[in-house]
Amino acid sequence: MINIITSIIPIDAMTSPKRYTTIPVRKETLDKLRGYKVGGATYDDLINDLLTVHPPEEFFHEHLRRLRGEKRRTWAEIREELDL
Repeated sequence: MINIITSIIPIDAMTSPKRYTTIPVRKETLDKLRGYKVGGATYDDLINDLLTVHPPEEFFHEHLRRLRGEKRRTWAEIREELDL
């Protein structure tokens, strides 16, 4: 008797491999990131989660406000104002 083991792999997973790149960071930064990484999460998952918490649009609005010379605010004040 012959046992046959089959795997089900989505077609798109075979035809479109994930593309990754290298991001140079200091060892201290990598150590900090490791502190946020839990379970089977990848660094890609972690970075996307962090970006979700700090949306780029709000970051740019704050950057433009500072360029206009308005009073500087802490991230805690900004998060409070945005109910984050």
